[in-house]
Amino acid sequence: MSLQRAATRFTGHTDAGIERDRETIWKAVEPWLPLAAQRLSEAARSPSQQMHWRQMISAVRRPSAPCLARPDLVLLISAARRLLRALMEAERPGPGVSDIADRVRHAIHNGTYPSGSLLGASRIVAEIGAPTVERVDLALQDLQREGLITISPSKRVRVAGSALPEDRPQQIAAWLRFLIQSGVYPPQGALPRVQPLARGLVSSTPDVSLALHLLADQQVLLVGRGRRTTVHPAPPFPVAIPPDLDDLVRELNRRALPGVRLTGTDLQAVCSQARSWWSSRHHASPW
Repeated sequence: MSLQRAATRFTGHTDAGIERDRETIWKAVEPWLPLAAQRLSEAARSPSQQMHWRQMISAVRRPSAPCLARPDLVLLISAARRLLRALMEAERPGPGVSDIADRVRHAIHNGTYPSGSLLGASRIVAEIGAPTVERVDLALQDLQREGLITISPSKRVRVAGSALPEDRPQQIAAWLRFLIQSGVYPPQGALPRVQPLARGLVSSTPDVSLALHLLADQQVLLVGRGRRTTVHPAPPFPVAIPPDLDDLVRELNRRALPGVRLTGTDLQAVCSQARSWWSSRHHASPW
């Protein structure tokens, strides 16, 4: 017996035949309901995930009395498939919905995701290590309930609030200063040109240009017409030794999921994918 076979047999049936097919679906679904109820109870910290499970369970549950309206067979089959996929997804390892919400909430509070910035589910999957976009979507719905983010009708997610326009260059300057202090851009090293740098920082080119000139005034950068922007030979703060790639690979392997080993080829493929993803993004709207 399968859901697909029940769906195929549906066309052209009498009312009695359709009712038999409903019974077939309900009998197939009933063994899943205790596990679905367990998942519902485990979602106590996520209102969106609780609603998600309640809706799926309600859509496949057999009516409590014969006199109640009977669900459309095609809709019942779709609901059963949806519940089965959700149960399978819930078995995947990785942070749960409430854990993802906690991490994004923390990133908003500490400024990693600044006020007004755009947040994509794919970005959060990559940065937090969420196993699926579905969990991220539910976590974002919880954060929207808290007023930390907004979700537009077109599904664009933005951190709530709006930084003043004059604040954005200061934010960019702070990020660049941190990268220089960390050795990513060492003294006398060249920074990317303004446009690729703006893409990497998801900012407008005027804001990035203002940030570069702010750092030039602070003797952090050397900026001149017709020349690449470079880090000052003697910045006004301590600078870490540039990170060693072999050390970074060992650190990534240490932090990887159990059983996962990252080779140079694997890292190159991931970096290439990330670069393509960032290159496809447009500059952020004015903050």
